[in-house]
Amino acid sequence: MAKDGGKASQGGGRDSAPIFTSQTPYEKPKGLIEAISDIQQMYVMESAAPAGSPGLPDEWFTSQSRIDFWNVGFKAALAGGLVGSVFIPLAIGVLEKNIPVFGSWQPTVIDELLVFILAVSFHIGYGLLLYSLGRYYVGTVTRAMVNNLMTGVLTGAATKGVLVFLLFHYLYLKVITAENLTDALMWFYPTFSYDQLNAAYRWGMAFRPVFLTSAWFVLLTNLLFVGIPYAGIAMSVYRQRRLKKDVEV
Repeated sequence: MAKDGGKASQGGGRDSAPIFTSQTPYEKPKGLIEAISDIQQMYVMESAAPAGSPGLPDEWFTSQSRIDFWNVGFKAALAGGLVGSVFIPLAIGVLEKNIPVFGSWQPTVIDELLVFILAVSFHIGYGLLLYSLGRYYVGTVTRAMVNNLMTGVLTGAATKGVLVFLLFHYLYLKVITAENLTDALMWFYPTFSYDQLNAAYRWGMAFRPVFLTSAWFVLLTNLLFVGIPYAGIAMSVYRQRRLKKDVEV
């Protein structure tokens, strides 16, 4: 995507249109914040265009730029989502009273609420950040930038959801089994007493179903993560259509 810096002509008077004569080298966004900043800048550029002007051509947002924006969205959803998903089994374990929180095995409603917020904070936080893209969903190039970024986010979120869903089911079905847990704990005998190892075994088997619940919970948070920004885009499109109808009337 070529980014042009504008310099107004010196001899055309006060009403002269800006003439873009210099070009700055394209710098691909290194992260989600930079990508959103580029979208904001393009939104300002397209919004400032005179009414009735043809606007920027589609080629302004080049194939390389589309790939770069897709990669940013994909990596943000995949890498960050995998880290955020680690907290979900811990939160479910607290809610099912398999893990103590704040030193207590009987957490209060406030404790459970705080843990739940921690588990979904990444997905909701990123979703709200991307929700802001809806207000910039105007103009040919700006829309293309948003669409490519969100396509990457959607692909990354779907990939992450499938990977985590399969991983949690694998842990439940193949890893944390009675036989495997017994064999693993026997390595610590006689360092730990039989009663201690037996208590650890009971805890492990009680915690095992948490991975099944977490697998389905990850899919739910994924829907929120993707649904929030798309809701913002849908609302923006709806407002633009309403405004267009009002102008035509």
